[in-house]
Parts: sequence; C-alpha cells; structure tokens
Amino acid sequence: MSGRRPYFPVHPVCRPDHGPREIPWALIQPHERQAQKNHDQTLERLAERGGLSLQEMVAVLDGLGWNLVRKMEDDQAVVRILSIWRQWAYERWWTKK
Repeated sequence: MSGRRPYFPVHPVCRPDHGPREIPWALIQPHERQAQKNHDQTLERLAERGGLSLQEMVAVLDGLGWNLVRKMEDDQAVVRILSIWRQWAYERWWTKK
C-alpha cells in the first residue's frame, strides 16, 4: 500500500457526480501489474496524475485491457466497481475472523 495515501482517486475530469471519488488503495494495489500493462505507469504515478477514469479502473481491477471497457457507460462502471469493492470488503472481513 502507498505510504502517502490510503485511497486511490477516480480522475476528477472523468468522474460523474454519482460515482465514487476514490477506492481503497489496498483494493487496487494487487492489480499494479495490470495498471502498468494498461498505462505504462505505476499506480503511484497514476494517482499523482489524478487517478483513473471509472472505465480504466474497471479494466485494471478485472485484469482486462483498456480497449475492452473503454465504451462502457459510467453507470455500468460504477456498478462494477462497487461490486468488486463489496466483494473485496466481504472477503477481508471474513478472513479476519
């Protein structure tokens, strides 16, 4: 996890009013390799530059190339991100017990 921030940002230019502004860094960190593959930058550098669009975030979290999700509607991307986040949080909660 980044030592500087606990959350990874959704790029402000690409963020709809109803979507998340950020996701936990620990959620996206395991997908660093996919981010590097898709954007040729580390997650740290992407965060410094404002983060990822919702669609880019879906691609990284799902292990997909950017072209496979670039035409995804914002609403679909929000639903997918929240679904991934919910599953991640659920698994973290249960493994701590």
